Amino acid sequence: MSRNKYSEAEAVQKPAGELLSRLGWDVHYCFDEEVLGSDGTLGRGSY
Repeated sequence: MSRNKYSEAEAVQKPAGELLSRLGWDVHYCFDEEVLGSDGTLGRGSY
């Protein structure tokens, strides 16, 4: 994920994740690193 100050990650994803985290949500950034399958990162079988 690009860390440019004008990127979607910095403008939208990071602030939204921080807000959800403060509200008690368990936030994971797995776009490029998720492993699929029952023993995977989030237990998802497919996208």
